[in-house]
Amino acid sequence: MWKKDNNPDQPTPVAAKPAFQGNQAPGQSNVLRSSSTPPTRSAKGGTSAISADIVFNGKIHGKSDIVISGQFEGSIELPDNSVTVELSGKVNASSIVAKTITIIGTVEGTLNGRELIQVMSSGNVVGDIKSEKIVLENGCKFKGTIETTPSAKETASPPKTPPSPAPSSMSTGKPSAPAVKPDSSPSSKLA
Repeated sequence: MWKKDNNPDQPTPVAAKPAFQGNQAPGQSNVLRSSSTPPTRSAKGGTSAISADIVFNGKIHGKSDIVISGQFEGSIELPDNSVTVELSGKVNASSIVAKTITIIGTVEGTLNGRELIQVMSSGNVVGDIKSEKIVLENGCKFKGTIETTPSAKETASPPKTPPSPAPSSMSTGKPSAPAVKPDSSPSSKLA
């Protein structure tokens, strides 16, 4: 029968600890967020990040949320997901298209949020904003234009029908006066 050897000279195995220990939910990515940004989890993917020490040029598209803490130049297309620009983030984008966009840092470009765009108190935006709902917190800096778009519910409703014409005498039961037509024949003129 096997007997455990209690030899103090041999190292004791230790279970490996995960690289990130915080208040993250199981399966959530290891992305640190500012206290003003609630953690988000995409239904289709995780959360991607451009960290503070990264400079990225190009086009981003996909099915994940993204948090930008570094520098980004290009375009972002995540129509079903969220884009968050953190306090240290600096973005120069020809366009950002996302379901929700939260700006805590600095953004220059056109923002198109399908549901919501938030510019937090520390946010700085130069460009045009277009979304169903737009929130500009006190203290934020904004230079550009704002356009609100109709919600999906409003665009899905049937078109309004024109008002019906005034009721005729048939519907009221009262006889209507006969139409008088001017007679232009010579016999109708009195001399």
